Amino acid sequence: MNGSSGQVNLNPIVELAGKWYGIRFTDGDETFPLVGRITNVKADDQWRQAEVDLLSAVNRAHAGTTIVSRLFFADSGIMNNLQDIVWHIDNFRFVPALPVGQSNAIAWRARDLSGIESYSWAFDNDPDATPDDIVEGDDSFAIPQGVSYFHVRAKDKAGNWGPSAHFRFAALPPSMASAPAIAAPKPDDRATISSPDVEVELANASQIDVATIRWIASSAERKQEYTVSQALTSSLSFDPARGTLRWRDSTWTPESGKSYSLDCELAASKLSGAAMVEGRWKWTVDPSRDKMPPVTPYISYQPEKALHRVDFEAGLPEDFGLRRAAWVLLDDAAAATGTASARVVNLEGNDFFSAFLRKTPYSVDLYPRLAFDYRFDRSGCNLNLVSVVNGDMQIIEFAGQNRYYPIFRQNTIGSIPGVLQDGQWHHVDIDFGALLAKRYPDTPRFFADYLGTWATGSHTAYQNPQGASLWLDNVTLYSPQATSAGFEWNAPDDANGISGYSFVLDQELTAAPDETVDTTDTHCRFENLKPGTHYFHLRARDRAGNWGATSHATINLKED
Repeated sequence: MNGSSGQVNLNPIVELAGKWYGIRFTDGDETFPLVGRITNVKADDQWRQAEVDLLSAVNRAHAGTTIVSRLFFADSGIMNNLQDIVWHIDNFRFVPALPVGQSNAIAWRARDLSGIESYSWAFDNDPDATPDDIVEGDDSFAIPQGVSYFHVRAKDKAGNWGPSAHFRFAALPPSMASAPAIAAPKPDDRATISSPDVEVELANASQIDVATIRWIASSAERKQEYTVSQALTSSLSFDPARGTLRWRDSTWTPESGKSYSLDCELAASKLSGAAMVEGRWKWTVDPSRDKMPPVTPYISYQPEKALHRVDFEAGLPEDFGLRRAAWVLLDDAAAATGTASARVVNLEGNDFFSAFLRKTPYSVDLYPRLAFDYRFDRSGCNLNLVSVVNGDMQIIEFAGQNRYYPIFRQNTIGSIPGVLQDGQWHHVDIDFGALLAKRYPDTPRFFADYLGTWATGSHTAYQNPQGASLWLDNVTLYSPQATSAGFEWNAPDDANGISGYSFVLDQELTAAPDETVDTTDTHCRFENLKPGTHYFHLRARDRAGNWGATSHATINLKED
């Protein structure tokens, strides 16, 4: 690690079972619970070595697992790194844990033109120790307790001793080296099941190397291997807190809905590297037993004339990002539609919790409407939408209560009704231009400098739960002047998959499409539309033949 002459404020952040924990490095304030620290850190423009006992830190979190899903460096709490400050990191590595008492845990090999006659080795806590010249009589040994280095050197057949090789490890106490085991799956082996959806319980799951998990599914027509991923599109997921592995891949069910035979295998290694006993199971999948209809699809409107539509499928654009006191992260494990969204993380309970939805100035006259999808991970958040238009602050109340700060109250031009903080995706569509026109009826043109979020509160100026997250998707600035309209949606989560959709666009508020498949795509477009209010209605059919309930979306078109 090499720091600049300025102060760098960074801490390692560990993700365990979906929650974040901090390890003190150079940042003196934290958003997340502190579970460890790195000592004797110096920022003096010199290379320094740092080490942390990650296992002890993870155990202090009491998260119910020792499996780390993410590890990254970040400035949390008060974000106070100066612009353009730098630091360097090199030789980043994990020290493997070897169970005390385990035999054959370390292997090595040496070469020489004359051949290798023998070896000498030693265990201790000295990183540079050299084993003696006494040849070891037995090649097998067990990992001793209280040591952290293994040293070995070779002697060739000409009698020459070579230099030492050094191996750093952590001695894992016997109490933490319980052998993982595969329990019976759910449903039972050789059962007839309604969909390709099974779960396997793993005893001592924290001792499994998650990166080595392999699930292999095969039928008469297909064979596929799966690995664990947190991505939204992943079919194989691992719950470290419950110690369960779940495989769910609806693409196995044929369009015909006919039953089929399914063979599955599970293989993984222990943290020590030793292979576990493999599991093998067989099921008959009969989709006709599936009587659960698909859930309603979540719909997103795609306007004809959009200045700015950010769906985050290509990452975080430069025009969207951090404003103050928040992390703005691309999240491929959550999306309203598509496969990604932006996650805004609040770092301080009494700070801005602020992100730019658009940094570039634009004409509100030409693009008066703002639409986006949102999701809060918890209740208690208080947020406004904020912009500076024609030099004046403009506040739109978004979530929670906007009571305390006089400047916000004085500049409030409207509010978004019915905002929910329930962990689900919801849609917002407001006429920003109409709100401005109401406040300034004699102003002919409106130019916005930017658009973003800004914390507010009921008892203090800024009042939000520390560590709270807001997800945003499909952020759109658009004009309602149009003669066409597009819609997209994600395939609803269904155990046997979706075979198609029925939809209709009309001017009836609660119409339901018939039970005829109109498309197998997850998008559609309508042309030659007349001005007025239109309602889009959509329902899905799964491969078991079940039709789901109807989703509705409302759009208002104006004459071009």
